[in-house]
Amino acid sequence: MDCLTDDLISAHNGGPAFHLPEPPPALYAAAPPPPPGAKGVYGGRMDNHVDSANFTVAWADGDATTSAANVASEALEAAWQALVEEQGWAPPVSSDDYFVWVILDPSLSGTGLTYELSTDDFPDGYPVILLNPSYASNTRFWQSLAAHELNHALQYARRDYASGREEPWYWEASAEWGAELALPDVNMYATSSVYYADATDLRYSSMEGYHQYGMFPLNAFVEEQLAGDGAMLEVWERSEALPDARWDEVLSDSLGIDALTLFARFSAAYAAGELRESKLYEEPAEITSFDGAELSGVVNYLGSDVLEASRGLWVEVAEGDVLLGGASGVGELIWVEAGERFTVTGAGDGQPYTLVEGEGDTGIEDEERPGGGKGGGGTCGLAAPSEGVGWLGLLGLVALRRARRSRDSVNGAP
Repeated sequence: MDCLTDDLISAHNGGPAFHLPEPPPALYAAAPPPPPGAKGVYGGRMDNHVDSANFTVAWADGDATTSAANVASEALEAAWQALVEEQGWAPPVSSDDYFVWVILDPSLSGTGLTYELSTDDFPDGYPVILLNPSYASNTRFWQSLAAHELNHALQYARRDYASGREEPWYWEASAEWGAELALPDVNMYATSSVYYADATDLRYSSMEGYHQYGMFPLNAFVEEQLAGDGAMLEVWERSEALPDARWDEVLSDSLGIDALTLFARFSAAYAAGELRESKLYEEPAEITSFDGAELSGVVNYLGSDVLEASRGLWVEVAEGDVLLGGASGVGELIWVEAGERFTVTGAGDGQPYTLVEGEGDTGIEDEERPGGGKGGGGTCGLAAPSEGVGWLGLLGLVALRRARRSRDSVNGAP
């Protein structure tokens, strides 16, 4: 996936300049009124087109094939049915009376692009989707690309991309997860997980190495383990009331959880392979073994290092403004089983940390304690988690951590 929408959004937030491809003259043609009881074309016609209930897929002579257009059209309609009709996403305002424009353009430098074109009829803009038919031969990718770009068209109905900071990463993370919500049998979205797995320690909003696409599992975690189906839509709806807020702030506000805890829990679930389709996702590229000996590392804001325990033990943060996440919960002191993966998530960029073996109050007899051995001295008053204990066991520690964590920032970044 190399959607250019994030480049467009970045340009409007002070990033490198982005020049839109020259729109076809048909988009500027006078718009006839739609026919009674049916949708019409806003503007003129191109050389070739395939119309469906909600879209007109069009292309110039020699640019694409009818076969490619038909596959895109069918995928778009299936995605519309799932996202708009069934899941409740608000459709683009122009779609009440007119088809959504979809143009097959082989000159596009990426795989796709969705942008808004403003007219007197739609001063706030209406979406235009561009798809690069050079990728149509890979049917699953072509279908997923169509669904991905439709998600962008629906996002425009919720949020002004010129607002906020660190804006584009969540547009792409949401569009990739939205492709799964739209076309759950295609599963092409899962291949983007490599962009997170290859660099889990990057800042959550990083655009380096296509990291933004790889962040879709955050939405998978939110819907599958935290807030339930429809939670991503609720985040986007909440963003309307917070147009100048950064996405970490919007997520925290919408989900009722502080951002550091959210990302610590997400990263631990990903590392442990606990998401519904984890078997389709890429394994973290770097996993560090931890045996209790002092270990140091560096992570970025809401990025995470992945570690694996060589034996059952308590893990404690000796230094650093970071949060641990594992099967037993999140905190500065957690219990991990032998072979368990856990994560260290940063509260700031370039955040150094040091981990050591900690001590916890088991609250049970030594021989019954997970991992065996003697209990600690009750340093934090935490009990070793028994089977079935979920994420809530260490939230008291998290609350204490929040209370003392500085919220100062430089240039709007922690």
